[in-house]
Amino acid sequence: MSIDLEPVASASANRSDSQCLLSADGYSYYALDLAHVDDPTSHPVVRCCEHMEAASWNPQANFAQYIANCSFLLYAVHERDGATAAFIALTVWQEGDRAVVVGEEAMVHPDHRRAGLSSKTGWLAIQGLVAFLGRNGLSHAYGVVLTCSPVLMDMLWRYRAALAPTSFDAHDALEPVARDYLERFGYRPLDQDVPWFVEGAFPGCTKQPRGREEFPAVDALLPPNFDYNTRGDSLLFVCDVKVETVAAFAKMMLRQWCDAEQITRIDLAPGRTGI
Repeated sequence: MSIDLEPVASASANRSDSQCLLSADGYSYYALDLAHVDDPTSHPVVRCCEHMEAASWNPQANFAQYIANCSFLLYAVHERDGATAAFIALTVWQEGDRAVVVGEEAMVHPDHRRAGLSSKTGWLAIQGLVAFLGRNGLSHAYGVVLTCSPVLMDMLWRYRAALAPTSFDAHDALEPVARDYLERFGYRPLDQDVPWFVEGAFPGCTKQPRGREEFPAVDALLPPNFDYNTRGDSLLFVCDVKVETVAAFAKMMLRQWCDAEQITRIDLAPGRTGI
């Protein structure tokens, strides 16, 4: 496996405002600090990700305006042809002595699925956040993800031990975080007494319906009337993590693709202080 931390020549990625995080297995991974972008709605990387979103599912909102309200955009570029292959959008804010990190949206282009991009971009995002939060003196964080994708639900379930405590088991402790998120963004739960299952968050977005029988672990978690294919019902996942704990797990996962020295250089916003 060839690993190089230098940016590749790409129309969408070789930009002074993007931070190269890693190059591995034919893809390079970059972070864009949206706080330092004058107009995210017209940024070429945002436009590339917009096209990817349209290829992956049926968009509901103006993508560029949506991304303009986020904090970071982490994206993968196929080194051979310069195509943007995957992205994760993140929003971060501070509540008291803790950060709240929202995984806003994650996509892999249909042409680049089964290349391990979801895992790589996910762990790079976590390690980059570890560096960013640590520099800002934050040792605890709430992680929040709202998703109608059974693939992502299944991934969150499989990694729940690394992210514990989570809303899969610590319902009472994390319910205030979930309620605050629902109120902040105007979502409605299927059952007012249970904030973890959100009604119609992403209606009609799924291009390729997936049967619940394909994800038995997820199926056992969801209420019978939960419909992620048509109505766009979504799982609201919350975790409460110590930054140092998740950092250790992220480093272990990233050692599959890079060495310890390279991991220490992964940072979503090396030039920024403050959330």
